[in-house]
Parts: sequence; structure tokens; C-alpha cells
Amino acid sequence: NKIESGEVEIYNQVFSPSENLKNVIATYETQIAENKLHLNTSIQALSNLSVQSDSSKFDQILTNILTNAIKFTPKGSISIAYAEKIVEDTLLVDIEISDTGVGIPENKLNEIFNRFVQVENGTRKSHVGGGLGLAITNELVQLLGGTIQVKSEYQVGSTFSIHLPLTIASEAEAKITNEIRDLSDLNCLIVDDNRINRMILFNILQQAGIHADSVGSGDEALSKSKYMNYDVVFMDIHMPDMDGFETTEKLLQISPLSKIIGLSADVTVESIRKGKLSGMNEYLTKPIDKDMLFQTLNKLNQSREAYESTYAS
Repeated sequence: NKIESGEVEIYNQVFSPSENLKNVIATYETQIAENKLHLNTSIQALSNLSVQSDSSKFDQILTNILTNAIKFTPKGSISIAYAEKIVEDTLLVDIEISDTGVGIPENKLNEIFNRFVQVENGTRKSHVGGGLGLAITNELVQLLGGTIQVKSEYQVGSTFSIHLPLTIASEAEAKITNEIRDLSDLNCLIVDDNRINRMILFNILQQAGIHADSVGSGDEALSKSKYMNYDVVFMDIHMPDMDGFETTEKLLQISPLSKIIGLSADVTVESIRKGKLSGMNEYLTKPIDKDMLFQTLNKLNQSREAYESTYAS
């Protein structure tokens, strides 16, 4: 409803779609292996060209389709093919994600992108879900000016084809995006009730040499902050008992100098506004876009250094 009412903002970010795809694949490689599925990839990129579009929504589209493929493929394989071509100042990106899973019955194919439509019927479903994932994915694809199609055979498998026309970024814009300073002196806290989300973000930060603690609730975050000073706190928005907005307000009473980055798949104007009012400095979308994450950390770190320099003098 929020997407259709125009409340979702489209951010103009510089990123490499082929690199973003590789990052999304890397995030789920372990889960694919644990499910004993074979992964096939074919990525044909033109010198890792960068584009201007909404990087987080691009990642969310890929994540939604890939996680669906994992969920509905009990055995066999998942194949991901990426290709791109240049037409004037536009990079035409084509992505196919195929699986050998349960497939979609022919009578559901024409409505699979509608809200609340599920392949399984009845009260005893073997897969958890509300029937919104593909509908939201379809809306996100349309927001980025693209199309999505599906071919499927029941009990054989499915292929989702995504076509996106993305504006090519200039060399100067791409260079600015890649200028990230050393952030290894930052002390961070990850607050998220989802263990997998905590693990993914922890690994991203660890690869950059950034120390991070992690907790699974707002109460735990407040307890940690009483004994440890955190430069940056990554705050999940939707948590049971105490949501990210309330946790942020209480945490800043304990540690007023901490910078708070809200994290959520909810990118509506209203949620971002609530985040800012609660005291959040920035608001990033899930799945996490690494380039945007480090740009944001770089910005907050510069602000912190400027404050410390002024205070010291």
C-alpha cells in the first residue's frame, strides 16, 4: 500500500549492478550449500560499469527472488545468469534466477505477482510466508523502470527473468563513491532480533577491520551501552517488545554521542521521518548495500572526528 501510494522514496546512488549481485550471492552461498543445493552462476559484465539508481532496492529485488528459490527448492540446483549491454547512456541489465524446485501450477502463473497469492493452499503449509514477497518485488522492479517475468512448471522448477534499464554513472561519480577512508578505529553495536542479519552485518564490518558487538533486543542494547561507549549503533526497526525507535530514544539518553543508523526493509517516508525524530542520524535499507553502508560510516566518522577536534581545541 505504501509503495502504491507513492510514499516510498527512490534514492539516486552510484553502484555496480554486477558487483551488487555478487555480494547478494555471497550472502546466501552458505545457506545454499547447507541445503545441499548446487549453485551455478554466469556473470557477464562490461568492465564493472557503475550506474545511478536505487542500490538497496536493486539488492532487495535480487534477494527476494533468490531466497524464494532457496526456500522452494528441496533438492537440485539454483542457477543465476547476469548479462548487460549498453544502449546510449543506459545499461540494460538482464538477470535470470532459475531453480529445480516445486514450481508453480499453471493456474497460478498469471496471478503469482498479486498480493496474498500463494502456491500452497490450506492450513498446513510446508513453507512460511504471507504471499507478499513477489508482489512487493514486482512493485520494486516497476519503481526502477523494469519488468519481471516468470516461467514455471509444477514440480519441475521456475525461472524468474528481470530486466532493468539503469542510467550509466560518469567516471567522476563512480570515483567519488569508491573513496572510503580507514574506519578500523570505530566501535560498533549491531541491534537486530534476527541472528542471520546480525551475522551478515558483523562479517561485513569485520572484513573492513571494524570491531562490532551484537545483541538481539532493545533491552540488551541498553544494557550494553551502560558499560561500553559505541561510536555507531546499527538499529533494526522492527523488533518485539521494544522497537528500534523507542530503543534509539532510550539509548541516546545513556550515550548521547553515539551515532545511530536505522536498518529496515521499510523505506517509506513515514518510517524515515520517525527514525529521524527518534534521534537516528541515518536510515539504510535491508538487504544492506555495502557501498552505501561504508559511505554512511565514512560520513559519520568525519562528523565524529570534526567534533572531537573542536572539543579538544
